[in-house]
Amino acid sequence: MKNKKIIIALLSLLIVSVIIFSQSLQNKFTNWDDPEYVTRNSDLEDGSVKGLWRIATSFYNANYHPITMLSYWLQYRFFTLNPTGYHAISIILHIINCLLAFWFILLISNSLIAAWVAAILFAIHPAHVESVAWISGQKGLIYSLFFLLALICYIYYLKNNRKVFYYSGLISFFFSLLSKVMAITLPVILFLIDFHFKRRPNKKIFFEKLPFIQLALIGAIIGFLAQHDGGAIISSSLFTFWRRISLVSYALLFQLKKIFWPFHLSSQYPFPKAAELQSPLFNLSPPLVLILVIFLIVSLRYTRKIFFAGFFFLICLLPVIKIIPFGNFIAADRYSYMSGLGLFYLVGECCRWVNFRLQRQRHFRRFLFNLSIGIGIIFLSVLSWQRCSVWKDSFSLWGDVIRQYPEYPIAYNNRGCAYLDAGAYEQAITDFNQAIMITPKYITAYLNRARAFVLKGEFTKARAEYERVLGIDPDNLPAQVNLMRMLR
Repeated sequence: MKNKKIIIALLSLLIVSVIIFSQSLQNKFTNWDDPEYVTRNSDLEDGSVKGLWRIATSFYNANYHPITMLSYWLQYRFFTLNPTGYHAISIILHIINCLLAFWFILLISNSLIAAWVAAILFAIHPAHVESVAWISGQKGLIYSLFFLLALICYIYYLKNNRKVFYYSGLISFFFSLLSKVMAITLPVILFLIDFHFKRRPNKKIFFEKLPFIQLALIGAIIGFLAQHDGGAIISSSLFTFWRRISLVSYALLFQLKKIFWPFHLSSQYPFPKAAELQSPLFNLSPPLVLILVIFLIVSLRYTRKIFFAGFFFLICLLPVIKIIPFGNFIAADRYSYMSGLGLFYLVGECCRWVNFRLQRQRHFRRFLFNLSIGIGIIFLSVLSWQRCSVWKDSFSLWGDVIRQYPEYPIAYNNRGCAYLDAGAYEQAITDFNQAIMITPKYITAYLNRARAFVLKGEFTKARAEYERVLGIDPDNLPAQVNLMRMLR
């Protein structure tokens, strides 16, 4: 009977995932990271051993993830530049992750209800659309697959004490690291699992984690070098100690909010402006986080489940909550793909508890409880279905960001580039003008506006743009080269 219920639960995850994300099969590539990874990546065209070696040893877009790049290389062999094939692979990866999430939570909770609720939330949550509907988001899907496999293998190792599960987990972790550097948190999660299963701390527990810790340290160093090489690291001197603490706390609370209030989602969430950095909400973030941590610790008097769920969420987010400031955004929906599973597990446990309390209640109360769960699932599914259409193409993607953040210059610049590639030069120039009006020293927008003028044949205006760039940055090489070509 239990096996039959498990099969029904897994089939429901499969069906719901396919229904929600099938429309992304019609989506195109976007101009956000997809060109660097796929559409304009000449390395994918080289099918030789030398080309494979170059893919396996190179940084791409300030990241080192050779497993992900090898996956793109294989997909390119089958689909070339047909986006439907890449989207189909993303959906398949997400379905596998949903099944693994169910398996992991079932092992943690020994409850079919908790596992199914957690996995269905994992499958349908609107914040997860970015990871599935964005072709460049595959790195998150692949890393999560191996991450979950490593956790599952480790739990089987704890339960059976068989080395084959231990080494399988270690190999899975290695592949996860090579897919995305966010996997470096796994050794800490393993200690958390030990705590959840009430293992007593001793030398054996530490030494069995040592190979995982060593791999994580190597991955962290390589990841930092990739970010630094790509110029993604923001100088720490720009932030005071308290402001950095506030930034980390604010980023954490922001991610938490998007899990429980999945509205006004965006593919990019800009850094708080100077005025926002002085706001009470920003400066109150550290004490709010401290209160949450104290609550998790106090909850240990009653259960370990809340502590496990909360710290699973926190630990998975550690690499991306701006402890080391990088990028030009405060948070991202894709960061919650793995971290959110901890909170979904807690919701699942709550549903199990309520279901148990209602066992001896009237049928009408149980009906209302099941109905509320069903309505919640349908509501989140509709939000995710709608969110998939945002990723239809670059115009819809950046148009959505602009609706959320009308003063965000990068969104205007990126939509302008999409217009430029489509030959709509006037619309492109309009967007570049808006980006420059918001940020007068936005060099990339000036260079793109110059390219638009060149394509229109207005070379005098283009030359003036390059001169403006050199006025801001006299050492700007693209402006120097293009200006010299025009003056010949």
